[in-house]
Amino acid sequence: MKRIFSLILAVLLAFTLAACNTESGGKDKKDKIEQAESLSEINERIGVDMTIPATAKDAEYAVVNELTAQATFTFNSIIYVFRASKIYSGEQLHGKNLNTAERSIEIGDRATVTYCLDEQGGAVVQWTAGGTNYAFTSVKPLNDDIVTELCDLIIS
Repeated sequence: MKRIFSLILAVLLAFTLAACNTESGGKDKKDKIEQAESLSEINERIGVDMTIPATAKDAEYAVVNELTAQATFTFNSIIYVFRASKIYSGEQLHGKNLNTAERSIEIGDRATVTYCLDEQGGAVVQWTAGGTNYAFTSVKPLNDDIVTELCDLIIS
């Protein structure tokens, strides 16, 4: 009887440890990234309306976790990761822990974006328009002028 009880306890312990390991989520979760050929392909697949500057370089496109459109590009010598999703927002969308208080910047009458730094000193800019959440990140800190210039080009 003690052996059966010990065996049941061991099995329950194993299931508990396995459940804790798979429920960690957040930063430990590995994103499923599917490469795409074009911006129009990811816009159509996710149902969003992303644009990047015409002068952007080295653009690559992907669908992340089947619910997020992603464009990675270089603009004015800064590399950006730009994401859009109808489902995810905030940290779920951009994947960064924020380190500073948010500041707001008006992009004409089209949107109000929030801007802050992440834990590594990079920038996170986010906004919502037409039921879609948008965010872009950079590994470098940005100032108001850079944020305004890029947002003016990509927010319709």
